[in-house]
Amino acid sequence: MKTAIRNQLTTHSDEVNQMIINKSFVIGICRYNRKSLQEIIQNNVKLDIKVLGMLILEKDIDTDLALKTINSIKVYGVLKIKNYNLKKTIQQFM
Repeated sequence: MKTAIRNQLTTHSDEVNQMIINKSFVIGICRYNRKSLQEIIQNNVKLDIKVLGMLILEKDIDTDLALKTINSIKVYGVLKIKNYNLKKTIQQFM
């Protein structure tokens, strides 16, 4: 059984790698900018962001970059989005 599971994971490794989601829970201030999200894209990871405090999404983040990197956002506190277009789009993550 273990060998069969390992073989299936090996066979479908590309799909498994594409579906990796990084779940993070931050207490305090969490800040993302274009550079940090581009690093996340390079690692083939999507973010589930949970923050107790303040989440800041910098002005240099465009909506395409956010859609590629963010799976969901939950903020217990203040959400500061400095890009107006991103602010309109971000509703789908919440």
